Amino acid sequence: MEKPRDYLVWIADTEFKGKSFNGPSLVETLQSLTAEEATSTDTYEGYSAWAVALHVLYLKYSIGKELGATLPAYRYEENGWPSLPEDRSQAAYEAMISELEAFHAAVMDAFRNASVEKLESPMPGWKISLGRAFAWLASHDTNHNTQIRNMGLASLKER
Repeated sequence: MEKPRDYLVWIADTEFKGKSFNGPSLVETLQSLTAEEATSTDTYEGYSAWAVALHVLYLKYSIGKELGATLPAYRYEENGWPSLPEDRSQAAYEAMISELEAFHAAVMDAFRNASVEKLESPMPGWKISLGRAFAWLASHDTNHNTQIRNMGLASLKER
């Protein structure tokens, strides 16, 4: 694999679940919350951490699908802000984080193995290439991780 692609995968993995220079990674932030905290919309912007995580999952699903990734079954609404599932238990929340990790890994694999021609093809409806859509994922994860960390939730105040 060429070095620029290695660097993109490295930053995407680091911000998602690694030792980020920016503080806790997205997965670390999500894992620090209980399901009850993750569903709270008593936040600055009125979003819940769980809703933001589902939004991140949907974008990974969308880009992964276009890259031809071997994705797990996607079980949420196919829109940018899927509704929370009816089951909002701790087990369901932890399962969603595991799904998010599986989708992330599948997208990383698809990007690593995609041809240059595939990466230059258009991301439907976005007016950019699939390669650029992938490159944006790291900043998307970082942005939403910061959003969650600034929600004022009790577990995050303790960190």
